[in-house]
Amino acid sequence: MIVHVVGSIRNPQVDAAYLHQIIDVIHSHGAVLALNWLEPALLRTKDNPLNIDWTAYVEVNIDAIKRADIIVVDLTHYSFSQGYIVAAAFQYKKPVLAVSRNNIRSHTASGIANSLFTYKKYSNENELQSIVREFLLKNTIHTKDLRFNMFLTRRIFKYLEDTMRETGKSRSEIIRELVMRKINQEHRNG
Repeated sequence: MIVHVVGSIRNPQVDAAYLHQIIDVIHSHGAVLALNWLEPALLRTKDNPLNIDWTAYVEVNIDAIKRADIIVVDLTHYSFSQGYIVAAAFQYKKPVLAVSRNNIRSHTASGIANSLFTYKKYSNENELQSIVREFLLKNTIHTKDLRFNMFLTRRIFKYLEDTMRETGKSRSEIIRELVMRKINQEHRNG
C-alpha cells in the first residue's frame, strides 16, 4: 500500500512528532510513503522557511496522490494547500483520512459529505496511532485475488452467455475485462 501524508509544520517540534507518528504507523503496517517530504521540509524551515517553489510543490503532490492508494491529511493547521490536496484526492477517487488536534467546525472540511472522506479528532499520539491504524486496515486490499458473488439480470446473463460463446472466455474473464476497460478509460480521462 502506498500512502501520501500531508500536514503542516507551523510548530516544527510539536507537529513533526505527530507526523512522525503517522509515518511510523504506516511503516509498521508494511506500507510506504508516496512522497517523503517531512525531513526536507524540517530542514527548509531552519534554513529559509519562505523560499518555496509552489509549482514544484503542487506537481510532486499531485504525482504522489496519483500513485497513492490512500491519503492521510493532518488538518491541525488547516490551510488552502491541504484543502487543495483533499480536493485532488477526491478527483482521483482516493480515500482520505483527515485528522486534527483542533475542532474543524469552522473550516470547509467540516462540510465535506463524501464517502471517500473520513474525519477524526485526536488529542494524543496513542489516539492518532489508533485512528491511522484503523484507517489503514479498513482500506487495505490484499494482493491476492478477491472473490465476490453478484446477481445478474436476464439481460446481463444473456450478454455474458453470448460473449462466452463468441470468445471462449469465462463470465469472470469477461466481467474483469469490462471493469479493467472502464478503469483504464477513467485513468486516461482523469
